[in-house]
Amino acid sequence: MISSKTTLPLVFALLFLCVSVRAQNQSVKEIDGMLLSARSTLTTFPDKTRELSEKIYKMSVDSDYAKGQDYSLFLLYYSYLNLHKYDLVIKKFDHLEKSAKAHANYEALADATILKAKTLSKITHYKKGLKELEKASNITKQIASKNKQNIYNGLIFQAYGSFMQYEFKSRDSVFYYYSKAKDEFQKIVDEETDGFVMYTRDDLLYNNYAFLANEFMAKENQLDSVDYYLDAAQKLNPKYENNVATLLIHNNIGWRFLQQEKYEDALTHYNKSVEIAKKYNHKEGLIAAYDGLSVVYEEMKDYKNASKYGNLMKLNKAEFIESSQNVISTSVDKVLSENENNFEKTNDNLSRIIIIIAALTMLCLYAAFLFYKKFRIEKLTKNEIESLLKEKMEQLSDSSHENEVILNKVDIEEIITLAMNDEATFYVKFQEAFPSFKKNLTDIVPTLVTSELKFAAYLKLDFSAKEIARYTNSSVRAVEAKKYRLRKKLNIPSEIDTNVWFSRI
Repeated sequence: MISSKTTLPLVFALLFLCVSVRAQNQSVKEIDGMLLSARSTLTTFPDKTRELSEKIYKMSVDSDYAKGQDYSLFLLYYSYLNLHKYDLVIKKFDHLEKSAKAHANYEALADATILKAKTLSKITHYKKGLKELEKASNITKQIASKNKQNIYNGLIFQAYGSFMQYEFKSRDSVFYYYSKAKDEFQKIVDEETDGFVMYTRDDLLYNNYAFLANEFMAKENQLDSVDYYLDAAQKLNPKYENNVATLLIHNNIGWRFLQQEKYEDALTHYNKSVEIAKKYNHKEGLIAAYDGLSVVYEEMKDYKNASKYGNLMKLNKAEFIESSQNVISTSVDKVLSENENNFEKTNDNLSRIIIIIAALTMLCLYAAFLFYKKFRIEKLTKNEIESLLKEKMEQLSDSSHENEVILNKVDIEEIITLAMNDEATFYVKFQEAFPSFKKNLTDIVPTLVTSELKFAAYLKLDFSAKEIARYTNSSVRAVEAKKYRLRKKLNIPSEIDTNVWFSRI
């Protein structure tokens, strides 16, 4: 038998153990609740996420809560990414990687590796970023849950799609990876309802559908798919607010109403985008919204407001480009100095000199952009012109019409060069080279104005929307709007590509 002297200490030990376990469980619940709060502000107010994540990490270490440690670090570093502190993500990444490996937390490790890849892409280190995505794919294979594998495979495919956008690859490549991500996300089953959940099916699909709708918007004759994904996104119930996806959805809905000539509805959605973009200080969303408002007001013949929002778009775009260049230059400089100390000092100095020269060049271009060029783009370099001329000449030779007047090489090169530099004499020279072009178009629609004929000339020369936007200092969205309106006026059949149609005129 156990004596009373032995029983009493055992009882106290058991009571202490129960109290300790209960306290630890309470601490875990508290930390999970805080992680949810930090996650909820990740895209909207990253500063709040940063502050809260630092507190969570300390609490998790004190409580020996592995998941809390890993995900507080992940949310902290993700907030650095959203705050454009790219050098901090790269510098501190090893801490998160070691923590996740020590806890055999392959989900957090996959998240961390994808985060590093995204950060590298932001500072234009695409090859290194792609290697990180390959690593993330291998890590994902070690995750036991098939459901979780679907989540991370989808995130990796979506990251690949973003890389294609950053590197200005074809829209087909971007669309391919976003579609692959969608297929993975649609397989997800939400199993966890209690505690901290990093992703839900609806959160992932909401973001994915927003970007898919945007990609379909850029494709001609794909408007049914645009409407499908916009509608599908709005029917979802995401757990966390995603201001980036919401901005994209409002801008695209505004664009669809514009195409349907429902101008008041279009204004409502674009103004909602402006409101969201200002609230969360999202420059890219604000630029897109101002651009949309400018186009809508132009269609409504309200040229005063069209000019107002067009100028706001251009000013914000110039500021965004300048600040982005500064952030990237600073981050690259810090990353190189922190992680590549084996380079000789002369190489470091050379890197700094290059960055300084690049920054000064940007400032000069910005000043010229605002005060001297009146929002016109800088001239293309000789090498760019030669390269693009070669490409454009090949395209034109492939698409030339048998009844078209055969142009000599000097004439067409001169016209393309004038078009690339948006020279005032471009359309004059074009008319000389293609004397029947204007007549052929005005025979179809006599009311076409000079600006529409000049735009048609770019399409005749087989310039893409992205190229026209660059050479005329417009946005791609504004160019696509003009292209859509011109197509509608000329009643071009939906099954025919616009550029192909103009090549035959």
